[in-house]
Amino acid sequence: MTDSAAIRILMIEDDDGDATHLQITLRKSQGEYEFHRAESLAEGIQLAQKIDFRVILTDLNLPDSRGLASVQKLSGMFDHTAIIVLSGQDQEQLYIDAVSKGAESFLCKGEITPTTVHRCIRQSIERIKQREEIKRLVAAIQKQKVVLETQSAQLKTKNERLERLHDSSQKFVNNVSHEFRTPLCVVKQYASLIADGAVGDVSDEQCRMLRVIEDRVDDLNNIVDDMLDISRHESGLLAANRETCDSAQIVNRILSGLQQRASLRGITINFQADEAETPIFCDAEKVSRTLINLIVNAIKFSSSGDSIVIRITSSSHDREVTFAVQDSGPGIAPEQREQIFSRFRQSNTQLLSSTKGFGLGLNIAKELVDLNLGQMSLISTVGEGSTFSFTVPFDEPEAVAQRYFTRLKQIDENASVCFIQ
Repeated sequence: MTDSAAIRILMIEDDDGDATHLQITLRKSQGEYEFHRAESLAEGIQLAQKIDFRVILTDLNLPDSRGLASVQKLSGMFDHTAIIVLSGQDQEQLYIDAVSKGAESFLCKGEITPTTVHRCIRQSIERIKQREEIKRLVAAIQKQKVVLETQSAQLKTKNERLERLHDSSQKFVNNVSHEFRTPLCVVKQYASLIADGAVGDVSDEQCRMLRVIEDRVDDLNNIVDDMLDISRHESGLLAANRETCDSAQIVNRILSGLQQRASLRGITINFQADEAETPIFCDAEKVSRTLINLIVNAIKFSSSGDSIVIRITSSSHDREVTFAVQDSGPGIAPEQREQIFSRFRQSNTQLLSSTKGFGLGLNIAKELVDLNLGQMSLISTVGEGSTFSFTVPFDEPEAVAQRYFTRLKQIDENASVCFIQ
C-alpha cells in the first residue's frame, strides 16, 4: 500500500464514546484513514487475520484482556503492524512498559487531537518501515557473512596448498642447484688441469677446446646462481648486505675471468674507470653478479672482433655512480626493450642458437639493482649495439636514506595496486 492511499486502522475499544471520539478525530486530521473497530481482543485478532492493517490502536482494559498482555500478544502476532496503546492514564512508566512489550507509541485519551493522533500514527508507521529495513539489511549481511566465510575457508585451503607447492618448488630448486653445482665444479677443475698440462702435453687446439668447456661450465654456474637468486627473491630471502665499497675494485675482481671468456670468442673487453673514485654504498657481491650477467649477455650477443666497454661514471648532481656495459651486438628493437627484463624473455636476433640461454640473467640483474637502491636502464640501436647501465648511490647517509624510503614507498604502492586489482 502506498503512503497516498487510505491507511487501514483497527481500533480495539469496548467503550463506544471513546471509539466515536477517535473516529471523529481521525476525520478531522490531515491523513486519510479507513477505520475499523473491534470491541474485544479476540474480535480484534480475528479481524487483523483477515485484513492487513497498518495500525492497531488498543485499549488496555478490554473485556477479555487486562493491562499490557494484549499489547504483547498483538505485537507477537502482527510484527509488521504498528501497535499504539490507548489509555486514560498519562503515566511515564506505563508508556515505557508499553513500548517494552512491543508497542510503537502511546496516546493518552484525554490529550487526543487531530494533530497528535495523525503525528503519532505517521511516526509509528515510519518506525515500522525502518525496523523492516534494518531486518532486511541484517539478513543480507548475515547471508553475505556466510558467503564470505565459505570463500575464506576455500581461500585458506587453496593458500595452504599453494604454500606446500611453493615450499616444494623452493626445495626442488635448491636441491637441483646443489646437485648441478657439485659436478660442474669437478668438470671445470679437471678441464683446467688438463688445459694447464698437469696430466700431459696438449695442443693449442685441445687447450682452446678445454677453455670452451670451462666457459660453458661458468655459464651453467651463472644459471644456477640465477635460479637460486630467483628462488630466494620469491621466498623473500634475497637480502642485501650493504657497506662502503670501491667501484673500480668490484670490476677488477671479476674482469680477468670475463676477459678470458671473451677472448675465446675473439672479443675484447675494455674497462674505463672514473678518475673520481667516489666511494659507493652497496652489496658488492650483488653488484658483481649484476655486472657478470650484463657482460656475459654482451659476450653472447657479440661477434668475433667486437669490443665490449665497461664504464664507470660519477654524478655529483644525482649523488650516484653509474656502471655501464656497452656492446656492438645486433641491438634491441624498441618494442622489445620493456620485455627484455622479463624472465625467460630474449630479444629476437639473427645470431646462432648457441647464444641462447635461459633468459634469467637480465631479470635477476634488475632485481639485484633494486636491492642496491639503484635503477637499471637500456639504450639500444638496432644494428649498432646496446648499453645496459645501472646506478648505485654514493656512500652518503642522506642519499642512501632517501633512496631507501623511495623504494619502500614504491613497494607499498605496488602492493596497493595488486590488492585493488
